[in-house]
Amino acid sequence: MRLIGFGGAATSLFALAVLSQSAFALDGKDFGEKFAAMFAANGMAITYATSVAEGDSVTMSGVTFSADGMDDADDAAPKNPTTLQFTGVNENSKGGYEVKRATADDIEAADEEMTLSIRNIVVEDMVVPAEPFADALDSLLAYKHFSLGPIVATAEGEEVFSLDSVVVNNLPNSDMSAFTSDYKISGIHADLTKIDEQEAQMMLMLFDLQTVDAEMQGKMDWSLDDGHLTVQESSVTVDKVGRFDFTGEVWGYDLELVSDMLAIQKDMVSREDMTMEEEEALGLSMFDAMVAKMSLGRLAIRFDDDGITGKVLDFVAQQQGASRDVLVAGLSAALPAMAAQAGLPEATQTMLLKAVSTYLGDPKSLEITSTPANPVPFKDVVEAVGTEDPANLVNLLELKVTANQ
Repeated sequence: MRLIGFGGAATSLFALAVLSQSAFALDGKDFGEKFAAMFAANGMAITYATSVAEGDSVTMSGVTFSADGMDDADDAAPKNPTTLQFTGVNENSKGGYEVKRATADDIEAADEEMTLSIRNIVVEDMVVPAEPFADALDSLLAYKHFSLGPIVATAEGEEVFSLDSVVVNNLPNSDMSAFTSDYKISGIHADLTKIDEQEAQMMLMLFDLQTVDAEMQGKMDWSLDDGHLTVQESSVTVDKVGRFDFTGEVWGYDLELVSDMLAIQKDMVSREDMTMEEEEALGLSMFDAMVAKMSLGRLAIRFDDDGITGKVLDFVAQQQGASRDVLVAGLSAALPAMAAQAGLPEATQTMLLKAVSTYLGDPKSLEITSTPANPVPFKDVVEAVGTEDPANLVNLLELKVTANQ
């Protein structure tokens, strides 16, 4: 009797294990459909041959990407199929999927004029939603890490563009109430000698820009409860030109606003036969939603020169048959009339004249800042712009211009 009882229990346990494994097995077909829907919601069409699950992994083969609504005849770049591999895949409580790591085979694409190579594509801690636009937080934290590179483009067997790497991180805090994002695009290189226009080549040679090397990077903090978004850096650095950087902060960009904007975006994507007027109306409603809730804090736009200003001044001076000093003196003398004609307040005219004259005399840096005592509602900024009086906007945002600081 004990043997029979033990055998029955063992059989029951075995059946339970099989049923449990079956109940929690990944559905590769469902995963593929939801993954494709996620991209379609953002204007990217995906086709694939198969989507097969095995254990906690999913393999999508024969995957091609194209702009949504663009057929093969209109697509300038051939759609070379690739394979996507997802590991550490689990279905979440919302009916979507969480993916520990996703990789793509190296991509090689070519047409009659150019060959493009993209290598080492990796996404980590990704969320594939059950339904696009349904969850604002999922849309904000679609992944925690993304990287690729190098990318190389060649024409007629010669490299014309390349970049070493792209790295993006989205790091939430423990309770998902805030997160920090950063990105860096390193080793950007472009060979501009392949441009056919002779006049353009002469200008590039004059300014020593036949080849361009650059990098881009940025960092942002975002509190979802009060919608306080701070851009600590958003810069582009180009060798022999300079560094452009934008920093600033806005208030009111919270989850409620993100949800409202997602609803509008969902409406835009779902209406295939939408007229241009209807599309513009929905775009305007998205803009209105932002204007109604958001406010501007401090802002700054800064340029640090790396030699380009001097080259431009020397070129213009040569064209006029004058020295650089004479050209700068003439520009400085013309500034007051130009500022007055623009309708700027007198104090702003004086500040602008001093900053621009200082910069032209010794080009180092030029910065425009807005430092209001309190955040300025977007609607007030829109109204100030609508008056077509620059003084209103200058006073509202407390704009300042400084040089070489």
